[in-house]
Amino acid sequence: MNESQNKRGTRQVVWFALLGSIAVYAAMPMLIPSAEEPADSVIVMALAAVAAMTGFASFVVPGILRRMPSKSAEERAARSFQALLIGWVLCETIAVYGLVLYVLGAGTTWLWGLSAVAFALLGMQSPRDPEVSLDGASGAGAMDSHDLARSDIKIG
Repeated sequence: MNESQNKRGTRQVVWFALLGSIAVYAAMPMLIPSAEEPADSVIVMALAAVAAMTGFASFVVPGILRRMPSKSAEERAARSFQALLIGWVLCETIAVYGLVLYVLGAGTTWLWGLSAVAFALLGMQSPRDPEVSLDGASGAGAMDSHDLARSDIKIG
């Protein structure tokens, strides 16, 4: 197995592990009880707003990291992997907010709703083949965002 396939395998394992953790959070009502009192609506709305901002950040922060200047292809590939991980963990965090709301007494609706949002956002950021990715991953034929602006590449 070459290095490119190994990196792709690592990405897939981490991605599936995060998907699995979201499923575990969604199953928590079978293991732990919710608070007896309903959650304060201010706390619910605050955590819902933080979850929305986290979802937005799961796309913005990795994009910022990928655009930072790199001295080498290896550094760019490492930063790209770090950006993927940060985006994925931010997605998973949304499900954690749902779990916190459930424990505070907001009910399963918030837990399952935010878990579904986290699952969907993580699905949108699935690991891509490094051969065709635009994230700066190293590999034969790999492209980065700088290649899109090259004048010598003709489309059509």
